[in-house]
Amino acid sequence: MAKISLRNFVEKVEDKEGIKVRAWADPETQVEEYAYDRCAAENTSIADFIDTRIRPRLTLENGKEIPFEIIDGNYTKPHGRTSMKKLRSTYDD
Repeated sequence: MAKISLRNFVEKVEDKEGIKVRAWADPETQVEEYAYDRCAAENTSIADFIDTRIRPRLTLENGKEIPFEIIDGNYTKPHGRTSMKKLRSTYDD
């Protein structure tokens, strides 16, 4: 799979999913591209979203994971069982 910078990855997630991801690493760190055609379903939990779409791409070839978190529109970390629909609704348009 193609590689992109962490900065571009975070921007792609924000553009495609309408949510914010914070990651703590050099913004030029190369990670797997976020190459989804459609956003995650509204009923997907944040925990499932992280496990299927984010964590695999932020785990480097050496097995280390880039520290990250999803933040809501109030800049707090939502509970993992929160739905993507509810998370998206916390951001101002």
